[in-house]
Amino acid sequence: MNLSILSFNPPHDGSLAWIKDGFLKFSVEGEKDSNPRLSGIKSVPRALGLMSVIKETPDVISIGGGNFEEDQLYLGLSQELISSEKTPFFERSSNLFRSTHERAHIFCSYGLSPYPQGQPLYVLVWEGVIGRFYEIDEKLNVHGFDTVLSHPGIRYQSAYAIADYHNRKNKAWYWFIDHADAGKMMALASYGETMESVRRKDWTQELDRILNLKLENLLAGKNGAADTQTEKRAVINEVMASKLLGIGVESDDFKDFAHRLSDAIFDRFFQFAKKNLTKGYPLIISGGCGLNCDWNSRWKDCGLFSGVFVPPCTNDSGIAIGMAVDAQRHFTGNAKVDWSVYCGEEFVQDEADLSDFIALDASPDTVATELEKGKVLAWVEGKYEIGPRALCHRSLIAAPFTKEMHQRLNKIKNREGFRPIAPVCLEEDVSEYFDWKGPSPYMLYFQWVKTDRLKAITHVNNSARVQTVNNQENPRMCDLLRAFKKRTGFSVLCNTSLNFKGKGFINRMSDLSRYARETELDGFVVGDKLYLKSKFEYRRASFHEEIQNSRPYLDLNVTVNTWTWADPKGSSIFLKVSDGTLTVDFDSTKGNCVFGFASNVGPFVVPEVIDLQGYHFFQFKAHAPKDVNFHIQMLESGAGPSSNTAFWGVNGADGECYFFPTLIGTGGWETYRIDLSTLQRQTTWGNQNGNGILDLQALSSLEIHVHEQALGTLHFKDLEFLASVAENG
Repeated sequence: MNLSILSFNPPHDGSLAWIKDGFLKFSVEGEKDSNPRLSGIKSVPRALGLMSVIKETPDVISIGGGNFEEDQLYLGLSQELISSEKTPFFERSSNLFRSTHERAHIFCSYGLSPYPQGQPLYVLVWEGVIGRFYEIDEKLNVHGFDTVLSHPGIRYQSAYAIADYHNRKNKAWYWFIDHADAGKMMALASYGETMESVRRKDWTQELDRILNLKLENLLAGKNGAADTQTEKRAVINEVMASKLLGIGVESDDFKDFAHRLSDAIFDRFFQFAKKNLTKGYPLIISGGCGLNCDWNSRWKDCGLFSGVFVPPCTNDSGIAIGMAVDAQRHFTGNAKVDWSVYCGEEFVQDEADLSDFIALDASPDTVATELEKGKVLAWVEGKYEIGPRALCHRSLIAAPFTKEMHQRLNKIKNREGFRPIAPVCLEEDVSEYFDWKGPSPYMLYFQWVKTDRLKAITHVNNSARVQTVNNQENPRMCDLLRAFKKRTGFSVLCNTSLNFKGKGFINRMSDLSRYARETELDGFVVGDKLYLKSKFEYRRASFHEEIQNSRPYLDLNVTVNTWTWADPKGSSIFLKVSDGTLTVDFDSTKGNCVFGFASNVGPFVVPEVIDLQGYHFFQFKAHAPKDVNFHIQMLESGAGPSSNTAFWGVNGADGECYFFPTLIGTGGWETYRIDLSTLQRQTTWGNQNGNGILDLQALSSLEIHVHEQALGTLHFKDLEFLASVAENG
């Protein structure tokens, strides 16, 4: 089969795909390379640059694919809706092919699915507008069932914006429609799932309201419905009458509702399938709702189908591929393609400032060692993934063992703390840690976690969204996971997307180095090099006296000199010491709270200056309310306001101040260990022109900062410094 097809879907979630001789050569999405999320390829230079890779005139150009926000052909199954005509293209002519958005969804999943052509299949397309099942027979005829629920994706995500009304309200008709909210809904639904039944409310009225909104009227003029202000206003009035309006997305009530809405939407489709899809065919899924791992897992386990397949580009990022498959079917009769999920663009090694980074050989053992230490690294390899999920070619990776790491990754990504972090795991080991057998290469299903050690990737309902890797698809990542397992006993890492907030995957060195500087990212792996930030140092022992493995910082059975500070906006803090425990009552709902203390354990080099040379970790036990954020700050002698020009530090200290990664409370006693190499200079306090060394031999005090928006009690004990076991035998 000799046929070259260039397929271009320019609008929302736009992409450019090329299929040659039945093989998907590339699929490039508009948002990738740090462009705005969900954007199309509307830049002519970028489109021409991508097309230049082809180096030939394509036989077929398919363009369009429809979009409900554009005046294009969106709905329709009939082949009579397909158009094909000759069009000039540079020095020769090509066939210009057009199809519908609905057909493109169907044939994207069909063309990429593992089922052979001629195998009858069921198809589910559920996305922002379409919510419908289909049957494809052995001759590729598509028969549609009745619509189950229109606009399922928009209904699902709109609830989030309605609950978040005070942050969203504006005069636009579309204020409660935000395509970025669906993932947040999926995360919150899991919280609702874990609630006690006595705390649940009767949400029947609100569920009916969301499920019966006449969204076709609100979107009038965009998809062919009558364009009247009255009909639009009726929809808005329904939304404004909702009891969800402004209740807050992290309230218990909304978490409960999110779970109930998720169940209600799935059940409507499930009951329809149970009644009408009775032949036991495999099911293939397309549309943005196919990114919902909970729903995918339910389809897989429901017993109605002999198999389930969801492509990694199930949302509109696969529309260009689907149009190309439909075009290939039209001209050759073949609707199947060979493909790899890694068919995006190669990483761009452009000019970048790497002066703040140290380059090391990125051997699996070297990278695994840094991850074990608690470092967060970007992992860049080959061409990027198609679809929105990072699958270890444009990922952030980290050790999966602590809640603090979960919180730190969400902070790096600048997103809500309730969002889960996914794991990557060796396919051969997946059953050891998760209730799952076999591959799950595209991170599209939920698995139950079988161990309590993987806290960073375990969601509140004990689920995780695993990507499995094997030697054929990801040999380098497999080597890293095996090296990590040798050190920790686990072939699992955190794996989340490498991107600026609101942008697609990072794909060039200049953006990557800037991202590392602007966040708490510790470094990145590109090719055979590991680039680590030139970290601030901390002074270690240089004298003959042997360092003990541990050194207490506070003796809580004697007098402790403490001080507190509460934000003038209205926060408060009260501290006391009794029975070997430091207890802090705080209210930081209106601003941060801070408390601090110098060591009361001698010997002292000078008064209030502590000799702590040679130590590598600060460790303590704390009982902190669940999800409360706090961090440690250390001050050298002489530290004062950053506006100072003179600092009086002793023993080599020059008045600098350093803070450490955010910690998170679990609701029970936990042991927190801080690697002193993870420190960052505090820019609002202390000497900004110092030597860049945390001089532990002249540490004057230690502070604990409780972050804003919290209320409760903290307990601390067993505060001590630890020396590295490796350096002390």
